[in-house]
Amino acid sequence: MSFILGLSLVVVLIPFNTLMIKLTRKLPPQAGQIILYTSLIINMVVAVGWALGLKNEVTNVSSFLIGIGLAALLNTVYKIFSVLS
Repeated sequence: MSFILGLSLVVVLIPFNTLMIKLTRKLPPQAGQIILYTSLIINMVVAVGWALGLKNEVTNVSSFLIGIGLAALLNTVYKIFSVLS
């Protein structure tokens, strides 16, 4: 269950990153890089907040953190494929 709680972070990250990618495509190239760095920082803050907020609810912390790591990896793969398409 702890792994699934960590992995469910994807549900929060993917819609946010979809919005950021659409916003990046409408701005000039100089502003696009700033938006992507802002997206990276916000993703890290959300992941840390997710981990700290659900820390008391999980039974296996290492499994929870592995789920968060996999969510970050899936989010990165999603961003790569959506930018390339």
